[in-house]
Amino acid sequence: MMTILFCLSHIKKSLQWLWFAEALKKAGINQVYVIIDSNKDPDLLLFDDLRLLDIPVYKLAHTGKTAHLKNIWFTKRLIKKHKVDIVHTSLPFGNLVGQTAAVWAGLKARVTTCENVSWAHDFNNSKQERLDNYTFRLSKKIIATSDIAADYLLKNWHFDKKKLFTIYHGLKPADYEVSAERVEAVNALVPIRSTTEFVVGVVSRFEFWKGHQYIIEAAHLLKSFPEIKFYVFGSKGSYFEEAMKQIREKGLEDKVVYAGFVNDTSALYQLFDVHLHVPVDEHVETGGITIIEGMMAGIPQVLTLSGYAWQTAKHMQNAYVVPFKDAQAIADAILWMKENPAKAKELARQAKEDALQFSVAEKTRLHIKLYNELQS
Repeated sequence: MMTILFCLSHIKKSLQWLWFAEALKKAGINQVYVIIDSNKDPDLLLFDDLRLLDIPVYKLAHTGKTAHLKNIWFTKRLIKKHKVDIVHTSLPFGNLVGQTAAVWAGLKARVTTCENVSWAHDFNNSKQERLDNYTFRLSKKIIATSDIAADYLLKNWHFDKKKLFTIYHGLKPADYEVSAERVEAVNALVPIRSTTEFVVGVVSRFEFWKGHQYIIEAAHLLKSFPEIKFYVFGSKGSYFEEAMKQIREKGLEDKVVYAGFVNDTSALYQLFDVHLHVPVDEHVETGGITIIEGMMAGIPQVLTLSGYAWQTAKHMQNAYVVPFKDAQAIADAILWMKENPAKAKELARQAKEDALQFSVAEKTRLHIKLYNELQS
């Protein structure tokens, strides 16, 4: 029976990894997880979720550069202890620790999932670029999670192209057929209360490349429509303080509301009249699970052509597509959604149908095929 060790970092809650773990367990594959906590956050929900599945999971602290060496040695011991056949890594410290530990353990079957293919270049971060090169060199297989991600990797990184595979994120369609009770439970936790509001939902960590500055400017342009409210969900991220400053300076405290992190995102989408997701160019978000979540939830979406939207969103067929970095276009799109509810619902209906190409079952099947190839 195959045993895979997954080494991850910079992660708190992830339905993608949880659902994938559930599917692999159902397929009879043994798993071990290492989650490196770089934020000293005791509330790592993925860690708790994996323990509930009775999957071995270890939380390692990142307290500085010297912690890497300690974590590598510990992970190497886990590889030996659990008789691991394959190491699969993702995200910065997960890649550094997991790939290195696998090499030190003499394990040749090494895989990485590339979550943010352009991050090093977006931030002009030479350290991250060196880490990405190191990861790509050590990995025997490199997984891109979308077509645009694969396109970027092929154009901008130098590695053996035979290593590259594209496997999309996968959803559980049944999870988006939510009960009224689940929706009510989420609504009790968030500040959305009035049924007279036209709710624009944003599920996006605060980073400059997520486009929050244009969302805030669009809200300012719609200030004369008090019924239109923007609710932003997700972790705070590096752009949070700057975003809050912009909201205060524009007097938008009652119009743009930070609503924190919500565990049941499937139910959360049902509180939205519009789901808004507008990263600033096509490559900064080469996946964007929130895009296909919005599709699966059957909620009208306003999108830029970034990540999964690059390959799925078609203007006025299954979404309202706006240009990058264009607050006026965002404001116009939201007004169109408000004034044309029947047409907006038709876009959402088509998007939900189109989302069926993303399933956790297909994602799992392709991963198992890749794992078997590694061992052959």
